[in-house]
Amino acid sequence: MDASEHLAVLLHLAPGQGETYRHWLQKNSAKVDSQGSATGLRKKVVLANGSRIVVSLEGVSAGDLAELPGEAEAAARGTGPVAAFLDVARPPMIMEQIFAWRTPDPRTRTESAGLVLTLQDGKLPEYKEWLASDVIATLEEIWRRDAIWRHDVLVSGHTVVAYYECEERFNVLRAFREPEALALLFGDLGKLMVLDPYVPTPLFEELHVWEGPGV
Repeated sequence: MDASEHLAVLLHLAPGQGETYRHWLQKNSAKVDSQGSATGLRKKVVLANGSRIVVSLEGVSAGDLAELPGEAEAAARGTGPVAAFLDVARPPMIMEQIFAWRTPDPRTRTESAGLVLTLQDGKLPEYKEWLASDVIATLEEIWRRDAIWRHDVLVSGHTVVAYYECEERFNVLRAFREPEALALLFGDLGKLMVLDPYVPTPLFEELHVWEGPGV
């Protein structure tokens, strides 16, 4: 898949709208799915943590987003039913992919998960270089050890969405506790990200998955 064809939309819900949005999504999931089948999307995943929502969209580029009729896509434009749940002071953020990794290993079950991280000022070029360096070989060993099947990185400004597909979403947190990962967290990655190694980064959980025909 072309990296330009995987986007994420980061949404901030208004105070007190978290459960309301979840109930709305559950009630309207069939409608969301039918819209996806008409847009050319290959896959849509909705992740949540508290008042923050990440919608992963595969099969579209940033230029396509304005033309799609789906609910999350409409929310990115500030329209549609989802927009009623959003914090108007924090506009939707469209994230573009800068890194993708997949394992050829066979999958058992698959659950999606995500993290939202913050880059230090001016560190995006160095972060891209880090993702292209030999350190990825070490990370691949960790991901495979902890049954992580896929990891994508999507960025807008200082904000980073780390998207995962794994056997169980808490495997992501377990991977960060591996000795090699802790060394990176206290080392190179700590010089690029705004991190507190003593405070766990909130993990986004899967709310809804839709896959197009043939995915």
